[in-house]
Amino acid sequence: MSNQGDRIRGDESIELRRRTGSSGGYILTINGGSSSLKFAVYAHEDLSRAPFRGRVERIGRTESRLVVMTENGERSERVPVAAPNQEAAAG
Repeated sequence: MSNQGDRIRGDESIELRRRTGSSGGYILTINGGSSSLKFAVYAHEDLSRAPFRGRVERIGRTESRLVVMTENGERSERVPVAAPNQEAAAG
């Protein structure tokens, strides 16, 4: 995604629609715990669908990582991230 606040650039929006099969908007949910931050992206036209979900694990440790899963539960990303605190994990 872009670094333009909450806005998605046109090319990123097209890619998200292509990957999810959705033509409508999306809803992002975030749940922050003491050492993790979980998120899910729901398709606006069908709230039972979450094309992407994931988490930042081990916040506050040197081995923090971002894990992203697709709608069918396949892991699509697992990358190390710098997340010394919740603010950095959400950034």
